Amino acid sequence: MPLEMDGAQRRELREALIDAFPGWAELETMVADQLNENLAVHAPESAGLEQVAFELLKWAGARGRLGDLIIGARNANPDNPNLFKVAQRTGLTSTSAPKSTLEKLVGGNTTFLDVAAWRGALTRTEWKVCRIDVDGHGAGTGFLVGPDAVLTNQHVVERAITGADPHQVITCRFDYKVGEAGDVIAAGQVVDLAHADNEWLIDSAPYSAIDIEPDPKSADPAPGELDYALLRLATRFGDQPTGGSEGEGEPRSWLKLDATPIDFAHVSTIGILQHPNSEPLKLALGMEQDITANGAGNRIRYKVPTLPGSSGSPVFDSDWRLIALHHAGDPSTIKPEFNEAIPISLIASQPAVADFLQRLADEE
Repeated sequence: MPLEMDGAQRRELREALIDAFPGWAELETMVADQLNENLAVHAPESAGLEQVAFELLKWAGARGRLGDLIIGARNANPDNPNLFKVAQRTGLTSTSAPKSTLEKLVGGNTTFLDVAAWRGALTRTEWKVCRIDVDGHGAGTGFLVGPDAVLTNQHVVERAITGADPHQVITCRFDYKVGEAGDVIAAGQVVDLAHADNEWLIDSAPYSAIDIEPDPKSADPAPGELDYALLRLATRFGDQPTGGSEGEGEPRSWLKLDATPIDFAHVSTIGILQHPNSEPLKLALGMEQDITANGAGNRIRYKVPTLPGSSGSPVFDSDWRLIALHHAGDPSTIKPEFNEAIPISLIASQPAVADFLQRLADEE
């Protein structure tokens, strides 16, 4: 069902559009890039910006594209606070949450953040995260790490790696959004993996049997048991602008893999962008986290909430630096005590991944 907005919500969106695109030419460019429409057809420049915005909303509402308009405007101007507020109130951003939940999240916050910079970085980071689908159903989360490469957990795509399933059943769904009532506003953009059997999997490493043992565990996972899969896409999706291949907006881009070790003792705030239970993108924040590492340094633990479908999610610090690949939770079904991730520096240091990163650097 298309997004419905009352008069006050439409007025708020109209004012946000005028604030974010204060000239007719800027609004025209956004509409062309993000909606593939000619603004002049719906409202000429001579009508004045207020009337132009009114006519644009009337057109979008009549065609069930209000959600597309909000998403497109936010993509074109990710730093605008008024567009961010509209997206929050209509459920079209990963940070939407009931007030009681937000109160619990921020209660122990001792970190001061630059709001505008943090908000813009969140929007740009959302562009890069996808739901990993198997036969069209959510199986996990992944994220762009190159123009045509997505990182996720090995166990999310294990059946394709072993040959039990053809790799063609795996797709990556970006920009999956719903409204406040749970109605799908944007089904997202589905991107196939590379078609050839010898191209779709760049590299992978298995999880460990130790991962599914209850505490206290018998040992640490072996150095090569890092539970990741680096997948090749059929297109260079990260090079495309967020408005689509024909747009001229900001490129979607990708997250950077860095082999520099991270001192987790100095990381107290983390965020995980994820598709829990195959739902649209959500952000889980953890403040004053006591992040611990195992003896081998190849697993870190924290208490930020995740659910099935969160496997393969990117883990960030408060500056949106990618620090880990979420992969599992406490195997205890009675009283789970932790969630767990793989330090991203270990994955970036693997020979095949390092070769991939070098080729990527050579392209740039």
